Amino acid sequence: MIKSTAIEIIKTFSKEDFKSFEDLAESPYFNKNANLVKLVKYLRKISPDFNEESMRKEFVWESIFPGRKFSYGVMKNLIYELNKLAEKYLVLEDKESEKFSEGYKLLRQLKQRALNGQFEKKMKIFKQLVSKSKLKLGTSYNSYLFEDLEQVYFQRLHPNKDRKFTTKNSNKYLLSFFFSTFFYSNYNFLITSKIYSNLSPEYKLIEQVIDFFENTETDQDVISKIYFYAICITVHPDSEDKFYELKKLFRENVNLLERRTSYNLGAIIFSYCKTHINKNEIKFLKEQFDLIEFILKNKVYTISEKDYFDPNLYVMIIEISLKLNKLNWCEKFIHSFKDRLNPVNQKNHKVLGEIYILRHKKDYNSAFGLLSEFIPRNIQEKIYMKKIELKMYFETDDFDRVLSLIKNNKEFINFDKTLSEFISSAFNNFLIYLKKLVDIKINLDVKSYDLYFLRNLKYEIISTEMYDKIWLFDILDDLEIKLQSKKVIKKIA
Repeated sequence: MIKSTAIEIIKTFSKEDFKSFEDLAESPYFNKNANLVKLVKYLRKISPDFNEESMRKEFVWESIFPGRKFSYGVMKNLIYELNKLAEKYLVLEDKESEKFSEGYKLLRQLKQRALNGQFEKKMKIFKQLVSKSKLKLGTSYNSYLFEDLEQVYFQRLHPNKDRKFTTKNSNKYLLSFFFSTFFYSNYNFLITSKIYSNLSPEYKLIEQVIDFFENTETDQDVISKIYFYAICITVHPDSEDKFYELKKLFRENVNLLERRTSYNLGAIIFSYCKTHINKNEIKFLKEQFDLIEFILKNKVYTISEKDYFDPNLYVMIIEISLKLNKLNWCEKFIHSFKDRLNPVNQKNHKVLGEIYILRHKKDYNSAFGLLSEFIPRNIQEKIYMKKIELKMYFETDDFDRVLSLIKNNKEFINFDKTLSEFISSAFNNFLIYLKKLVDIKINLDVKSYDLYFLRNLKYEIISTEMYDKIWLFDILDDLEIKLQSKKVIKKIA
């Protein structure tokens, strides 16, 4: 089977991507190898499945060189050329960055060749282009580059020209670029450090920069403020005022922001809400749902228009809406977005959506029947299947089956080496506390559990990293109600 970085890139292509990629391969300016065109056409034909049989070297070779003896060297060179072309396509697809880069290079060349009239004319055009562009990380740096180049031009070539210049704008743009990049980079590092224990953020420096930004009198642009609030709510998760400021910024500026920035901002707000939901702060479930409605309405649920809908986000939206008993809304969402999923995992997630709906309606027989149609293709899908199976057996009081599955899943964690440290730990902790809840359910009438015991268990769940805390909280809430009703019955007796 053919394996290469090129294939990994190509597997992310949408139908539109593949059409453009094939056009690129057929362009003599970028490729003069006719066999590479044949390879690209073959890969487009077998996409998006890329099943093992069709990706065998012999099959691929035969599609390009029918009747010719297989040559490892020729195939290796062809894959190398494919990789170069795939990388070139990714670079060309970043059209917005390329536009500014080409503009800046053109202006530098015009300046160096002393084509002053053209330089001044083009500078006005490109500065206007930057000012009207959608806001994103790096917009301020583009502004700085043009501002700085214009200053150098007039200082060196027209020092006596009747025009006053100041470094005010270039300093403003440079500071904006520093702040936005610093906050963005450190926000990402902080989030990653929660997953990998060997990462150590520089909290002292982060706090110093936060303090300086908060107290400086310089102009603060939207992008810098977005990532300032993002890092504040990460370093100080109890800063709800900063969360609401970030939410307000998003709503007020969504039409000014580049789509990728809006997508990232939605993910930041979603993640913050999830952190608080995991502390049993249920009001943030409504905040999450409001955000979902907002990103769907403004079409910023993917990085670009042609991207497939993220399967993990698809599942979370279904779970959240059903948790809030918005069944009709959920069914409309599934109907509208199920065909926007990547064809590779589309069938599985359609089935998963149906299972969630049936489970919500308590039609467990039909839901269990659909489980056999869900064929996991990766670790995340395996975890989805295992969790939904455990939940449904628990909800139907089949505790023997739940205990058996817990045992099997612990063996799965121990022996499956593809599981990351984070997934292993989160799933294992979920199983540990699910078993505790099973034991309580089985022994509720024979053991002396009290509210203190249940609340202490809830605190342990809040303090421990694991999957599906909100579902576990619901079980504990139900158990508290049952314990309280038992006390009332005892008193009456």
